[in-house]
Amino acid sequence: MKQLYCIIMAWLLATDSIAQNTTAVVDIKPPANQIILSPFKNGFAKIVEGEEIYYINTGGEKIAFFGNTYYDMLGAEHSIQEYERELLEHSELLPKTVWHYRDGDDIGVISPKGDIVLKAAYDNVDMQFRTFWKVAKNGKVSFFLPDKTLFPFFEDIGYLNGEYFDVKQDGKWYLYSKTKKKIVTKNAYEGFDYCGGCGRKSTYVYAKKGGKWGIVNWDEKVLVPFAFEHAHRAMRSDNWIASFSQNGKDVIVNIPTQQVFDATSPKTGIFSGMLVTSEKGQFGAYNQEGELVVPFVYDELNEPNANSYLGYNGDYLLAKKDHQTGVIHSEGTVVLPVEYDAVSVYDDCFVTKKGNQTSLWRNGESKSLLTAENAEISHAKEFFYSSGSDGVAVFKVKQKAYYGVYFADSRKYIEPAFYHVSVVESRLAKDGVLIEAEKQGIKTLFDTKGNKILPMDVQDYELFDLRDKSLLAFKAKGKWGLYDQQLTKEIVAPGYEKYFKVLDTAMRQPIIAAYSDGFNDIDLYDVQGTKLNNAPLRNISAIDKQYYLLESGQHGESQFDILDAEQKTIESLDYPFVDLTGESSRLLMVSDGLGQTGKLYDVHTKKELKRSYVFLGMLPMDVEPQDVSDDWWFYGFQSGGFGKVQSKEGIGYIDEQGEPLLPPKYAKARPVGEDHMLVSEGNYRSGYLLSYFTDKKGNPIFPEGYVADDLLYDNIDLLRLDDKVPLIRHVKYNEFAFGLGDLKTGRILIPAEYDELFTSEIDFSYVILKKNIGGNSGLFKFGIANTDGKILFEPQFDAINSPTFDAYYQGTGEPLFPLLVQQDGEWRYILENGMYLSIPTTTGNP
Repeated sequence: MKQLYCIIMAWLLATDSIAQNTTAVVDIKPPANQIILSPFKNGFAKIVEGEEIYYINTGGEKIAFFGNTYYDMLGAEHSIQEYERELLEHSELLPKTVWHYRDGDDIGVISPKGDIVLKAAYDNVDMQFRTFWKVAKNGKVSFFLPDKTLFPFFEDIGYLNGEYFDVKQDGKWYLYSKTKKKIVTKNAYEGFDYCGGCGRKSTYVYAKKGGKWGIVNWDEKVLVPFAFEHAHRAMRSDNWIASFSQNGKDVIVNIPTQQVFDATSPKTGIFSGMLVTSEKGQFGAYNQEGELVVPFVYDELNEPNANSYLGYNGDYLLAKKDHQTGVIHSEGTVVLPVEYDAVSVYDDCFVTKKGNQTSLWRNGESKSLLTAENAEISHAKEFFYSSGSDGVAVFKVKQKAYYGVYFADSRKYIEPAFYHVSVVESRLAKDGVLIEAEKQGIKTLFDTKGNKILPMDVQDYELFDLRDKSLLAFKAKGKWGLYDQQLTKEIVAPGYEKYFKVLDTAMRQPIIAAYSDGFNDIDLYDVQGTKLNNAPLRNISAIDKQYYLLESGQHGESQFDILDAEQKTIESLDYPFVDLTGESSRLLMVSDGLGQTGKLYDVHTKKELKRSYVFLGMLPMDVEPQDVSDDWWFYGFQSGGFGKVQSKEGIGYIDEQGEPLLPPKYAKARPVGEDHMLVSEGNYRSGYLLSYFTDKKGNPIFPEGYVADDLLYDNIDLLRLDDKVPLIRHVKYNEFAFGLGDLKTGRILIPAEYDELFTSEIDFSYVILKKNIGGNSGLFKFGIANTDGKILFEPQFDAINSPTFDAYYQGTGEPLFPLLVQQDGEWRYILENGMYLSIPTTTGNP
């Protein structure tokens, strides 16, 4: 029998009924090939056979990989999490955390969970893109799409727009429709090209026929004849074709009119959707329909704010003539006459300069929104790009050293008085954007219509989240307060440090703790702004979700109070000493003296309990409790309502009414679950302190002779056994045997006849048994039992190997079987029914 001191208690496991019906092992003769086996993780086991690495699933089926596999793949937790995240966040795309696997000579795709994403049936699978995978078989190719669509096989295939694909068959190219599941072009072509990166999907495709390129739509109607050379550059999706050339010269073609324009001049180009070109040194422009809408009368036609961060592009052209500038819409309409020194475009707003006057305009309005002398007007954003203003029509106006703010949507103007104006993304504003105007560190906050978000100016601000809404924490004159935008009310006046906390109460309306003076002074407020305490608090301690112990005053002169978070009331306690009792949800320690002796106080009944105690935690290090009083010693409450006490006779427990649960007479005692105790009367056997399990009154649970090792006092909670406990039985001097018992029924689940019991570390519903079957030679074998008390395998294995990884701590429920066991020098995977997986084995350690 195993000596007691060799027990590793953290590995002990219990089962649930009398051991019976041992499972027979069905032997399968192992093949001769030697391989290296690994334990199963998330349903897969890694196998190394010579130079080859592969996996098996719990059915013993082989999963071989293609390429470098010298790292964990199947079952790897981090890979599984990444794979599931990809599916969740981008369900419209194919996952990327997947790998090629082999079935014979065929290749497929498998996920780290073992999901077969694409069955192995191909010569190759190109996973370069997530919009499609290109699969090859017998010299032909196809596409596999995120919705599991698999096209027929062609000589070649290309991706156009997700509905149409160009496919090569018999040396010619055609268009294939995903929806119609067939080739939809009647004619054969020499090639296709498509603007996949354009901002909008095109209604046509570039096609090559007879050695020349043209344009056809998806119905195969010829939009531009096959008369051009083509390069994959400057491709568009509107009515202009800018990638063509003819006779070696670049051209631009308009689809509706099929008119061909010479594009060799660097001043000819497509700006704001319009073709800008020149005649006789003057510039004009054609619209999308190929109509001349801007006559050839201008010295220049340019993009607004071209290549500049100082403004946005829009559907406009800047027209220049005689050193003056105006604005023309892409439809050809003159928006601003050509009479200004300079013009900037911000979506549909314009800033003009003329002499010393700067004006702000909006398209469609005949009068300027704002005109200022000797001023600079620009958008409130620091930098301006072609993406637009996101609907923020707010401008800053600089005169001398100060900025003003103009809100175009509301026509509000704040005169220049600020050093800096900026646009800030914030949940404080309804539309997610606020305007921050600052001067000498003082900030005024506006929404995009010019309304003040706060009635006061602040130095700083941030959101403070409550349960169902957010308040605005703000700093003014160096101190912080809270403001409720919904109530338009100051909840907490600025007078605190930058720290507010919501008490963890069960009440619907939370209570806010505000900290000041280096966190030494605390005030309590409800969400309406009512201050609950009179004197500043020094400490707040939760008794439960409703009651809190409050402490105020100077050290040595403390005042203690009880906060009722539901009623929002504070009641004074007339004691010079009050403290928590550990994990009790209703009792406090109270004392009329220094806290060394006192009583327990019930915050629910507002009464003292009868018995007096010596509070051990309050005694000086050099004072013994028996020198203070003959009263019971009080340690504190543990979870479950167990209050540990000690008398001259020994240790015991009381409940939250102060009534004894376990009489204080034991050398050691501790609760086990909600209804049982582990106790020792100080008796020794073979040099070891013996303990046993009782109910809460001290009545033994198990038959005489079945005891527990005192190591369980510190380790039993780590075992995750619920109501099952390891038991020991004395065999002879210095030797004990191990079994299992059920605390609820008092039954012996597994008789104490084993040298050790271990948890599986993965599935806590199984027991690993260890027993000496060699007598004095010390030949140990291992067996397995389940939590129903059934001995699945009597000790017969030389060793058992189970993985130790995150599932042990996270409780992921990793199954114990198939289990890697060693018998007669061979390692194999055994199933719960006693069958082995039909795979090779190896000698030596796994």
